Parts: sequence; C-alpha cells; structure tokens
Amino acid sequence: MSTPRIAQLAPTIFLSALAACASAKRIDEGPITIMSNGDRVDAPVRATDAATTRALESRIAGRDQRDSIVAVAYAACAPATCEALGRGELALGMTEAEVYAATRSLGSAWTQRRSGRVLVLSPRDADALAADAVAPVALVQLSDGAVASMTYREPQGLRTVTRTSDVNDAGR
Repeated sequence: MSTPRIAQLAPTIFLSALAACASAKRIDEGPITIMSNGDRVDAPVRATDAATTRALESRIAGRDQRDSIVAVAYAACAPATCEALGRGELALGMTEAEVYAATRSLGSAWTQRRSGRVLVLSPRDADALAADAVAPVALVQLSDGAVASMTYREPQGLRTVTRTSDVNDAGR
C-alpha cells in the first residue's frame, strides 16, 4: 500500500482501534482454583474406572449375546451344518444365527440389506472383516432364511461360493 493511501485510511484505522478499546471487556468471574506449592492434581481415577467398567460390561454383554446365538444355532442344525459350525466355517444352507455363530460375530458386525425374502450381509467395518476358518467374508446372501451364496476375500480377489463343489480347495 502506498503512503498516501495509508494517510487516507488513518482516521478509519484510528476510529476502529478506539472503538475496540472502548468496548467493555467481559471477564468470567467464576471461582478460580488456586494451587499452592506442594499441591497435587488428583489422578483421573474416576473417569478411567468408569470407562473400564463400561468396556467390561460391554464385553460381557457381547459374550452373552454370542453364547445365546451359538446355543440357538446348535439347537436345530443339520449334521453337516453342525460339523461346519464346529470347524468355524460357513456352509450353504445355514441360517442367519448359524452364520453369526460360524463367524463368531453379532448382528451389529454386519450391514444387513433385505429385499423380500433375500437378506444380504456384508461386514460393517472394512478394517475388521468378519471371517470364518477359511478366509475373511466379504458377503453372505441368504434366500428364504438359508445361505444361498457367500463371497470370500482372498489374496487373488473375491471368490463366490454358490455350490458345494465351490467350497473345497479345487474351487479356488
């Protein structure tokens, strides 16, 4: 900026500065804690203990839910499905509860999309994928309440299982 322009703006700058100085300052006059030499700040024990308690309660509730789901899954499973559950693997024909039991997860770990009699499950968190004993599961499709297809995430890409012949290693 040139010197003549500053001279023209000088009254405006002066009035702006005067208005800023003249405005009343607001001070929060609440209680001020003053520490003396040798005083110590209390450790945040209560907050830490509360967070630890909430996390423990959440873990216990999750474990109880998983135990309930596993009990329901084993209560009415077919022999082949029970064997797959014991191995921790998904199998065609499983119910939704059996899918949760095989992947050792809860419904909250999955994004669910329903359309008529079809339910599509996909892992909610891409970083912590639900997995069975075979590989991380990318997608499970249930039709009429039974698994119709499942897609695994493998190093080579995605592998979809729609027939029992696709399940074995030759299908890879």
